[in-house]
Amino acid sequence: MTARFNIRREADGWLVFDEWTGLTVGREDGSLLAALDFEDADDFADLLSRAHERGLADFRIE
Repeated sequence: MTARFNIRREADGWLVFDEWTGLTVGREDGSLLAALDFEDADDFADLLSRAHERGLADFRIE
């Protein structure tokens, strides 16, 4: 199964995006998971993908 969340290199660092929508992932406070170092972005993407696979998180597009 392909991971739902992935990372992409941008000019100011790495960001986490949703493979299904192409959108950058945001937090509930409205901040984006962007301008991260590689390790943090990779960890967030793995965590979100595992949560999605197990049905442990609610992902909304707003």
